[in-house]
Amino acid sequence: MNLREQQSQQKQQAIFQAACHCFAESGYNGTSVQTIADQANVSKGLVFNYFRSKQKLFEAVLKHTMEQWYEMSLAYSEAEKGTDPITSLTRTLRAPFDAMKKMPLLMAILSWDEPMLQERWPMITQANRRWRLQIAKQLRLGIKSGLFRRNLDIAATADVLHTLMKAHYSRVFTESKAHRLNQKTVDTVVDLAVHSVKA
Repeated sequence: MNLREQQSQQKQQAIFQAACHCFAESGYNGTSVQTIADQANVSKGLVFNYFRSKQKLFEAVLKHTMEQWYEMSLAYSEAEKGTDPITSLTRTLRAPFDAMKKMPLLMAILSWDEPMLQERWPMITQANRRWRLQIAKQLRLGIKSGLFRRNLDIAATADVLHTLMKAHYSRVFTESKAHRLNQKTVDTVVDLAVHSVKA
């Protein structure tokens, strides 16, 4: 790779990182291409040169974030093998929190509830669906082992727990300027959720 190609790659990476930061801070609708260009210290035209449109840039950032989260989810699933359902459910509910510490954009993505975004980028819906299914799986195992209440409606309970966690992340994203999750609060929310299903 020659010097020119190296510089081009560095600029593209700077735009990508700036976009991650801006979308995490202000969401899709609240971020302009000019803001991303300013953050990356490049011209607006160069952003379009590399990514063609704001939507294409967001799709690249979203794809990267979802792939990272999916890899982390697989690692969590692997770690859950052989653990009891209570520990597994606790880890499943905490998984996004741990991922958000590494990927701030994930908090923004999980907090979005705008139909336009869900419709335009189905991977957001798919990621939330995978998370709900993982919760349902842990509930099923917990009921089978006698650790969780037998009268639980698995689908409805998984949906309620998913919505509870998602609402908490959304609240932090919209109310906290720093968009920082408080670990003690997350522990409290997770603890309440797990205790609500115990036998």
